[in-house]
Amino acid sequence: MGTVRSIALRLIGSATLCIMVPLIISGLIISHFFQAPIIQTLDHQIKSDLTSLIGYTKFSTSGQIQRYKKYYNDGRFNEVGSGWYWQIVSLKNNRIAGRSWSMKGFEISPKVIPNPDQPTLLRGIGPSKTDLKVITRKSVDQNSGETFMFLVAADPKFIYDAIERVNSRLFWVYLILGIGLAVGLILQVRFGLLPLKKLTSSLADIKEGRKKELGDEFPVEIKPLTDEMNSLLEHTRTILNRARTEVGNLAHSLKTPISVISNANRQPTEKREAIIQTEIEKIERHIKSYLARDKGNSPDTMTPGKTNILGAVQSLSNALEKQYFDKDIRVRITAPQNLSFQGSRNDLEEMLGNIMDNACKWCQSRVWVSAEAAAHPVVAGPMVNLVIEDDGPGIPSALREEIFERGKRADETKPGSGLGLSIVRQISALYGGDILLETSPKGGLKAILTVPGGVEKV
Repeated sequence: MGTVRSIALRLIGSATLCIMVPLIISGLIISHFFQAPIIQTLDHQIKSDLTSLIGYTKFSTSGQIQRYKKYYNDGRFNEVGSGWYWQIVSLKNNRIAGRSWSMKGFEISPKVIPNPDQPTLLRGIGPSKTDLKVITRKSVDQNSGETFMFLVAADPKFIYDAIERVNSRLFWVYLILGIGLAVGLILQVRFGLLPLKKLTSSLADIKEGRKKELGDEFPVEIKPLTDEMNSLLEHTRTILNRARTEVGNLAHSLKTPISVISNANRQPTEKREAIIQTEIEKIERHIKSYLARDKGNSPDTMTPGKTNILGAVQSLSNALEKQYFDKDIRVRITAPQNLSFQGSRNDLEEMLGNIMDNACKWCQSRVWVSAEAAAHPVVAGPMVNLVIEDDGPGIPSALREEIFERGKRADETKPGSGLGLSIVRQISALYGGDILLETSPKGGLKAILTVPGGVEKV
């Protein structure tokens, strides 16, 4: 199992990396760009002083420097330790022909003099082993004919101090900028994740029953997620409703066999064991049928099998007569021997059992069941009409469609779950059939169940 990571931390971390790396790189580049002009300014100043030194310096015919007051009055070169120095070396014999007053106590050896016109940083040649930036240039004196090497040097410490001050200011500027960007980034992430917090709150409302689904108030980036979650919630509700339906259907289908077994136990007869065994087998068939039924509650249309209708009706009528023994009910059956239902025996018994159970419950004393082959007005193929009638009070036409809803009953004072006719319509629809309710000429209700089937060839 992977480590759980925070989306906020991932966003902040990745954004910080994407911001701080360019920020640091840009700071280094800007610092370098600032350093270059400052260093170039120093080089330019040294070159300017070197040009002035060469222009103002005059030599005698013996190669001695002739002092020139205007140039040598420059304070930088007359102050000891000022950081600005000049020196003139005769290349004829490498003697130092002259140097500035600021060089009191040290000199630059002709051996370390760099190439002419190349700004060079010489390490440890200044006072107290300081570094000096040096530029040299050769010049031939017209009076003496000698070649001299003119040198101007400057201590770059003040330049480095200036660069350090610039870098320090850049550091603080970038630090404040980085902190501001970090704070703005955190606020942006928190603001950007608000829809997820709202999503969490909406899911909590769904869990507590205050909502049934997520609304449409989420951003377009989260909308596909909320749509999928709503679809999942709807699918979950469908599965739960289907599970409740299956449990209710199973309970309803087991009700009649259990009642028959209970009555057989209360009134022992010679056929009690056979009756009980028959009903137990029905219970086992119902349970196996529901366990094997797929998620769509669909019958096996590839190999549905055939069920003899007369045998199923006789079995149900015997069970119901025993269940309602106190009413002395008689079930009259009219059906051909070779008429069959194109489907599962369990499904046929469940449909007929629910209709016949209602008929026995509401009748005075008689129930009629008939079956005949018929053509369906819509569905192609052979069909069978199963007609169940009773001599009870019937159901008003205004209520006939309503009682097909799950949990609806014509009379709430009578015992029952209100699932029977709903189950019948559900199963018959899976087979492409239907159920209709009409007024029976015999006084009660007439239920017409249409299912696939026909007359078997002998």
